[in-house]
Amino acid sequence: LFRSVEFAKPEEVEKALQLDRQELNGKAALVSQYGKKTAAKPRYPVQLSRTTVFVSNLKFSATKEELKELFETHGSVKEVRKTLDGQGRPRGFAYVEFEEVKSAQAAIRNVDGLLFKGRN
Repeated sequence: LFRSVEFAKPEEVEKALQLDRQELNGKAALVSQYGKKTAAKPRYPVQLSRTTVFVSNLKFSATKEELKELFETHGSVKEVRKTLDGQGRPRGFAYVEFEEVKSAQAAIRNVDGLLFKGRN
C-alpha cells in the first residue's frame, strides 16, 4: 500500500523519516522523502548485494540472535533482518549482511542445506 503525505514544516518531515522501517500497525513502515527532482536514497540497498545472504525455510521461532550466532562462524555479521508479514508474524526468511564479500561466500558454501532448528 502506497501513501503520499505533504508536510507544512521541514521538521515534520524529519520526524516522519524517523519512522522508516519501524513497526506501524503490525507492519514495517517504509518511509522516504520524495522531491520534485529526486527521490531520497533508501536506507537499504535495492540492488543485489554481494555481502548479503538470503536465508529461507526458517522456523518461525528462529531469532535474529540465533541467526547471527550461526553465521558469525563465517565472518563478521553487520546485520540480520528477519521479514514479517502484514500482521507482524515471521515469514520464514531473513537477510544476513556481512562486512566482507568473502564471508558471505563462505556462509553460502557452508550453510546451504544445513539443518537449523529442525529445518534445512
